[in-house]
Amino acid sequence: MQLSPKSYLFPFIAALAVLLGGCDGSGSDAPPATFENAALRFSYPAAWDLQEHEFTAGISMIAVESAVNGGMIVQYFPADLPMSLEDYSQDFAVAFGESVPVFDVNLQSSSDIVGEFGEVSLNGRRQVVTLGLFGIETGYRLDFYRHKIGDDAVFLIFHYSEDSYFGGDGINVVRDSFEFL
Repeated sequence: MQLSPKSYLFPFIAALAVLLGGCDGSGSDAPPATFENAALRFSYPAAWDLQEHEFTAGISMIAVESAVNGGMIVQYFPADLPMSLEDYSQDFAVAFGESVPVFDVNLQSSSDIVGEFGEVSLNGRRQVVTLGLFGIETGYRLDFYRHKIGDDAVFLIFHYSEDSYFGGDGINVVRDSFEFL
């Protein structure tokens, strides 16, 4: 059976949708926690939730997220699975909209970006969406990067509300500390 990265988007999106409600969990004065494996390292607010999932055939995920402020998802796929960053970001945005039916999700813009992660500079893609509920809308950003680590294609996704990003919340702790080893 041919595996497709698209078939693994739904579990990630469902987790993201669930985490969009509740308290933000970033107001703690506790020092940041740190995650490290053989390929990457990052810090994150201690009150945020860290999850690791191994699916099948080399497909896995690491996610660290607050309840509402945002978070980061790292997805590993075998490098021979063909999917460009642009295709991945578009499929992710569509799946995101389908997984949060209570919200109206509208793509506002898409642009190329560059991210610096330790010694690694990556070209990326930003999707800006609005999440609407009962006529109230808020801006939400999804930043996508693709990197090759050994035999894996790694997709790195930062997702955050525009208000929390510019307010200096926990997503900045994650983004500023993230590095490939």
